[in-house]
Amino acid sequence: MSEALRRIKYSGDLVAAQSLLNVSAMLLAPTLRALPPSLLIPVPARPENLRERGFHLPSLLARRWAKGTHHNAALFALQKTRRTLAQASLGLAERSTNLRDAFKARQARLPHGPVVLVDDVLTTGATLDAAASALQEAGVEKIHALVLARSLPRQ
Repeated sequence: MSEALRRIKYSGDLVAAQSLLNVSAMLLAPTLRALPPSLLIPVPARPENLRERGFHLPSLLARRWAKGTHHNAALFALQKTRRTLAQASLGLAERSTNLRDAFKARQARLPHGPVVLVDDVLTTGATLDAAASALQEAGVEKIHALVLARSLPRQ
């Protein structure tokens, strides 16, 4: 998984991306069926990452995981409001302060029901916490999170 994610994120390996999208959708199907109908909301990208890669893995995951389920992907329900440093370049303490107030929910796109935040890798949880805070400020009461992989934080 680690090698596949590196190839996808840093070498643009779309074959590996398609494989991970399909396999993860198959493996998550029981979990997604158990959740009430929700919006799958990807954590927004750093604009420079999107320009460099030409795609946004959390958005691809949200679209693929919603396909054929009772869920919908809301690709633009959250927006990044300011530039931040790449989380991968930061230590544990800097990660949460780096993302403080970095996301904002787009009010018109949010449901009254639950939402599912989607991200590719969970390390410290700082990104999901910051995104969830933005959704809570917009009135979302029930927030789940699904990630493709879990990384152990650096010491």
